Amino acid sequence: MADGGKVVPQPPKAGPTCDAQGTFCGGHGVTGGDPGTLYTCGAQGQAPASKSVCSLGCQANATPPDSCKIVSADAGAPDGGPMLACAGKGLYCGGDQMGGDSNTLYDCPGAGLAPSSEQSCANGCQVEPQGTNDLCKGSITCAGAGDWCGGDQMSGDPNTLYHCAAAGQPPASSNACPNGCQQNAPGVNDVCRSNLSCPGSGDYCGADGVQGGDPNTLYHCPGAGQPPSGSSACSGGCTIEPAGTNDFCAVTSPCPSGGDYCGNDMLNGPSNVLFHCSAAGQPPSSSTVCSSGCVQMPQGQNDVCAGTGGCSALGQAALNWEANQLNGGNSWSDYCLGFVNTAYQNAGDVLSYLQAPDANTSLGWAQGTGSFVPWNGSCPCGGILYWSANSCNGEWGHVVICNGDGTVSTSGWPGFSGSTNATITWLDGQECGNTPSGYTLP
Repeated sequence: MADGGKVVPQPPKAGPTCDAQGTFCGGHGVTGGDPGTLYTCGAQGQAPASKSVCSLGCQANATPPDSCKIVSADAGAPDGGPMLACAGKGLYCGGDQMGGDSNTLYDCPGAGLAPSSEQSCANGCQVEPQGTNDLCKGSITCAGAGDWCGGDQMSGDPNTLYHCAAAGQPPASSNACPNGCQQNAPGVNDVCRSNLSCPGSGDYCGADGVQGGDPNTLYHCPGAGQPPSGSSACSGGCTIEPAGTNDFCAVTSPCPSGGDYCGNDMLNGPSNVLFHCSAAGQPPSSSTVCSSGCVQMPQGQNDVCAGTGGCSALGQAALNWEANQLNGGNSWSDYCLGFVNTAYQNAGDVLSYLQAPDANTSLGWAQGTGSFVPWNGSCPCGGILYWSANSCNGEWGHVVICNGDGTVSTSGWPGFSGSTNATITWLDGQECGNTPSGYTLP
């Protein structure tokens, strides 16, 4: 309006004002607000602290708080009734940020859209962390202990990493992998792909050319420009070695005495590194990375890198016999003790503790020989390595012959034809997550 040719300033238009503290639809607890918007109010008489536009409308509830509608009337629905509205793209249990039945898994094409399909979950629906697909309980069964990508010997989302306690059980938990999930070789945990970039192939400290790496973390790298396949946190710091030699985690304990010690032999260091000690109470004077692993020897003897002396003639002959059997298609399925016993008999030695009726009994006999070495993380070439009875081996136990490099020659079982180079860590997974009991060296 005008007055004497001048424009009279108008008072500013009032914005939405909160009628009380809480969460309200516009017009219901928020004066002047949009009825299709949900407002968060900090105090009466103030402007809302935040707001969210409700794509399906705002639900004014009789008892606060109000909420965005999760269903909308849809004449196109099969029964002409309400239509479910998805919270986002992916698989959602009913009640997980959307409406629906809590025992039903909905396949959602996008936020605000109707599910494209649904699946009734006989054992209930399991809500997973945000960013990870929900799933029907019992629909995913672990392939073994460790970390597995969906689709790596088990069902599940290929971009999700599942944490498994034992074979045959449902995952204990899971993580969504925004950059995808990386399947690794048997015996090596799968990992979520990262944005880290490796400088080459091998083990690198984060400060040794790993783009975006942590200096106190050791990264296992498959090749230049690729993300690490795994990593280990180094509580005592990470030691950078010359080019061409793997870096490693430093030890956190002083030397127990002068001599050579594997990192996991009282030093709290990496198990594949041999440390040279000058005297008790001092840090190691130097170290050697053992490409085939480090072997702990009996007390009073220096530890050694595996393969430095090779197998004894007896141990190598037993391994050669087993390799010929497996390569010829004879897996000795479910006859692990007979496989090892016959291998050593063919090599020229009859070992009394191998004459037991089963592997678990043989373990007890071996422990009584005086030469049994409890599990310390490594096993020398030709060593006879035992797992005790557990539900995964039918309570019979399991026994194999070690190659000295962290792998073993093992007989098979139904669904597995045996192997000349199965990793010990992979077998741990097949043994319900149990580590070996120990070994004897004939």
